Amino acid sequence: MINRRYSVTKKLGQGRSSVYLCEDGGQAGKNYALKILSANSSIEEQKVFKDEFQTIQKLDHPNIIQAYERGTVVEVSENEPISIGSKYLAMEYFDGSELLSFPVSNENSLKEIIAQICSVLLYLHQSNYIYYDLKPENILISEINGRPFIKLIDLGFARLRTQENTNVTGTAEYLAPEILKNEPHDHRVDLYSLGILLYRLIYKKFPFQSQNQLEIYKEHIERNFVFPDTKFSKKLIDVAKKLLSKNPEERYFNSVQVLYDLNIPITQELYQNWVPVKVFSDRTDILNIVNRYVTTPSLGEIIVIRGFEKSGKSAVSRELYSRYENFIFLSNDRTKSGTQLIKFFLNKLLFNEFIFHKLPNETLELADKVFNNQSENLVNDLRLIVNKVSQLSKFILLLDDFNLYDNFTLEIFKEIFPVFQVNGCNVILTEKSDLDYVTGFISNIIELNLSSFTTAQTDELLEKTYSNFFPLKEVRQLVMQHADFLPGNIIEFLKDIVLLKIIQFDYDGIKVLSDDNSDKILKNLFQEIYNIRYKSLTKEEIEISALLSSFEIIPEKNNLIQLTNLSEERFTQIVKELQHKHIFQSQSQTGLNFSSDGIKNFIYSQIPDKKKYHENIAETIHQKFPQFSKVELARQFQICEKFDDSYSLLLAEAEEADKISAFKYKQNILEQLLNLPLKTEQKLEVKFKLCSLYHLLNIYKSAYDLVEELLKEILDEDEKNDLLIIKGNALIRLGEVEEGKEILGSLLQETIKEEIKIKLMIDIAYAELDTNNFESASEFAHTIICHPSASSENRGNGYNLLGLIAFYQKNDLSLALINFEKCLAEYKMANSLQLIAAIEGNIGNIYNMRGDYEKVEKYWNRSLEISSSLGNFFHQGQILLNFGIYYFNKQSFENSIKNYKRAAIIFNTLGDKLGYGRSEINLGEVYLFTCEYQNAIDVLDSAKEIFFKIQNSLEEVETLFLLAKAHYKIGDSSKFNKIIEEVESLAKSTDTSERVKLHLDFLKYIKRFELNQEIDVGDLNRLVREYLSQEERINYFEVMTLLINYYLLQGESRKAFDLLSDKNFAEICNSNIYLEIEKLYLIGKTASVNPALYPESSIFYFNEAFNLMSDLNVSETTCKIILELSYYYFERGNVLKAKEYATYGRSLINFMVDQFKDDSAKDIYLNSSYRKKAWEKFTEIINSD
Repeated sequence: MINRRYSVTKKLGQGRSSVYLCEDGGQAGKNYALKILSANSSIEEQKVFKDEFQTIQKLDHPNIIQAYERGTVVEVSENEPISIGSKYLAMEYFDGSELLSFPVSNENSLKEIIAQICSVLLYLHQSNYIYYDLKPENILISEINGRPFIKLIDLGFARLRTQENTNVTGTAEYLAPEILKNEPHDHRVDLYSLGILLYRLIYKKFPFQSQNQLEIYKEHIERNFVFPDTKFSKKLIDVAKKLLSKNPEERYFNSVQVLYDLNIPITQELYQNWVPVKVFSDRTDILNIVNRYVTTPSLGEIIVIRGFEKSGKSAVSRELYSRYENFIFLSNDRTKSGTQLIKFFLNKLLFNEFIFHKLPNETLELADKVFNNQSENLVNDLRLIVNKVSQLSKFILLLDDFNLYDNFTLEIFKEIFPVFQVNGCNVILTEKSDLDYVTGFISNIIELNLSSFTTAQTDELLEKTYSNFFPLKEVRQLVMQHADFLPGNIIEFLKDIVLLKIIQFDYDGIKVLSDDNSDKILKNLFQEIYNIRYKSLTKEEIEISALLSSFEIIPEKNNLIQLTNLSEERFTQIVKELQHKHIFQSQSQTGLNFSSDGIKNFIYSQIPDKKKYHENIAETIHQKFPQFSKVELARQFQICEKFDDSYSLLLAEAEEADKISAFKYKQNILEQLLNLPLKTEQKLEVKFKLCSLYHLLNIYKSAYDLVEELLKEILDEDEKNDLLIIKGNALIRLGEVEEGKEILGSLLQETIKEEIKIKLMIDIAYAELDTNNFESASEFAHTIICHPSASSENRGNGYNLLGLIAFYQKNDLSLALINFEKCLAEYKMANSLQLIAAIEGNIGNIYNMRGDYEKVEKYWNRSLEISSSLGNFFHQGQILLNFGIYYFNKQSFENSIKNYKRAAIIFNTLGDKLGYGRSEINLGEVYLFTCEYQNAIDVLDSAKEIFFKIQNSLEEVETLFLLAKAHYKIGDSSKFNKIIEEVESLAKSTDTSERVKLHLDFLKYIKRFELNQEIDVGDLNRLVREYLSQEERINYFEVMTLLINYYLLQGESRKAFDLLSDKNFAEICNSNIYLEIEKLYLIGKTASVNPALYPESSIFYFNEAFNLMSDLNVSETTCKIILELSYYYFERGNVLKAKEYATYGRSLINFMVDQFKDDSAKDIYLNSSYRKKAWEKFTEIINSD
């Protein structure tokens, strides 16, 4: 077993790599040829191996082997001959033998083989590919329906002509002379190899006289090969001779000419295979955006690439997959759904070289539970696995055609996407614009749309698609006239004009027909092409394609075989034919996907009695396939209007979802059931289940509405009580606390189970706490703790209540701490990790209030660690916010910023706009304090927009207040005044708190100070007192400095001295070194005005402030102090020292200016406040003699 997925059956071959026949454990009965490149291979060999996969992915020809997946062997069972670290390609299994071992009994058989090889070569050559390694060892052959059928199996050396074709590698016996002579060459080197291969098939030997490699090279270049008589025709020998011409100009120009010279008919089967190779063209704008996304630190976004069918989404996906390492790619072939698809995703997530070896055993054991259907809570287990994986490794996850996934899978991804986002992994999704988008649940999204090609892009696509011997000019005219400009549709159009034989493959070249008939056909192209394809199908092919068209979720192959009553061999043959006829995709791993939705819909439209058709399908599946998708079977019954059967299936699906805790999916199913024309008793059953589920999922409004509806029905006592419990809880959560408490309280008198009573008491107690009924809440808490039936978790809830009551009612931190620690002990006994994380956070909060910072960090870090391991991101965000505030108060600004940024990503990912906005506003406050004005304005503008959208006017005012201060400090009076007007407008239009009025008054005083207007000192002192009482230390300090500066301007230095000596002011400055520095600066200014007030001169205090600034963030005060020092020394004749300070000061101003994005902001900053004066003074000092 390889990677717990592929079971090795036998070894198939050995060359540059080993090939094994393997069965895919994720798809019963599905076999692959697993091509293994040794772990000891060189980097160059690994590159060739990867390139081969990328090349085959672009090719679509029945005679070229398909490659479906690439990966690395990270785990292998004992005794397997495969080493860990080996690279693998999962390839189509073709049960054939090497070409030379196949008995070519006559010329007709040989011509069949030649026709297929020539078909492949033309397919490659017309699209600019050269194969370079055509030889019998790279061709498998088998007899199918009495005819030989070949597959080219090794494309490691194939490359585009536009690529660097230096160091061309191939097999010595098949190399063309021009390659050996290192001359320019083209696709005709493959025709020379075909000549050698044909010679071997005819004569059973090489045409060389020597076996020495150098001599063989010489014979390729110089010797004319001998063609003895043989049983094969002269015509065949002549073809071989021409293919082996030393001069490429004397060879055939293309392989079609070989077919003509051998009188091999150019059949419809050959024509339909000469379609263009897939190419990736342009879309550089999308690729550049994605590249920035994956190469810069994650902000928790998810990219969604949208486009209509054939817009190139899958091509973009494949291109991205080829460009980046640590990439997990899931293409959606619609053959897997539900838990099968989730297991497939989980296997891809875990079993790769950048994750597997980092996984702890407990994560793999948890994954095994999922793989073995033993998970009791699938959603939670997946969240835990994904959380661990995304913490261990950063990678790119790409899910193609995301809106084609089934509802179960979508609900699972809804649960785990936030985990990827928060942990910094890149997620890229594609969606078909033809269908409804399903990514509305993603909060932090980047939307990219694939539009139609421009004329220039179309020209580039055509030039990349075809070689220079193709009639590109004529084809371009047809494309411009008849095709739309979605890249996929252009390619489809090119395929169609080949199929319609508008492109002709003649002996003397490839031509484009241009006449009235072809023009008429092209005007009705799609209907015409669908008709042609449909009419080309046999009865059995129509039956299989019609059957597939009737499903949304494609059944397993074995089920389809039984539905068609065909043998597996016959079914497989018909599917192959449908692939050859481009009804089904040949590159799908199952081969059961339609080539387009258009052809699928056309075939479905041909089914005469659809209701009867679906009824037959549904009844057969119901009888024969008990494990079949219940959702798909319910859909079949709905179409034939058997709603009772559909009801039973969907209800069973909902119960299955409940067993694995997939509650959101269960909600989806139950809501879907209510849309069916159900019987009254059926609807009641669904509504009861949905009501309980809404309550469980905290969807209280919907739960309440359903309860009100259901209470009108005839119910037994237990049913009524269950509904009243839901109603009471819903009312409390919806704000109708008293009514909710009354309902729950009345239920305590009923004869109900003790565990339900305890739960009711807990709910009532918290409601009492929320309404400040502390005594009642305390009584309930004590009753819960002492109740003999209470669990550890119940008792923990009781102690938590007592802790909260001690804090909110009595502000008794010691008593709160005692109860919280008792609560923690009970939660630990219950092993309730989420509750443990929450109470550890609360204990940390209490220690923070007590100033015991060592214990603060201990408890918060433990809480953060548990929340992180559980993927409880909301609590994680709250703790990070706490840490942000904590580090800001400790002046550890880098840590504060880091925590706020992380919290912002988490809340934005969760769609918690309030939490996101608060993270941004707090981050803006840090940036403002550290004078990172541009960053401050950016995040505060973001916060302002968030609070405006969620109509939180109080938080919006707080944001505007900080924005106003930012623009004031920059010197942008226009924006400062505009924000004051916004705050005034908000204050008038909403119910504002005293805090809003306080902020507004402060801003108005700042404005009056800047305009040198008179200030009401008494009122300004009111602001000082109010900010101090609210413990708003920064605002208190800023109002105080405004007042001190006002006194200094008014010449009242004694009043300034009194404020600087204020006990509260000194205490606050002493707690923050940046405030202490500014206080010393202001003392220096005061001492310079009135030296008698202080024992030392002003320069002493400026120097004291300067000495404290080492290793601190640059601030505006820094420049002010340096200005005072440089001026002081300059005035006293110490020019050298003055210049040192001046140079430093000017460099600091330059440093501050560089943060701004545009020149106008830089000009405003430089030409405002003290900075213009400082710059001029610094310059004067620097330029002085």
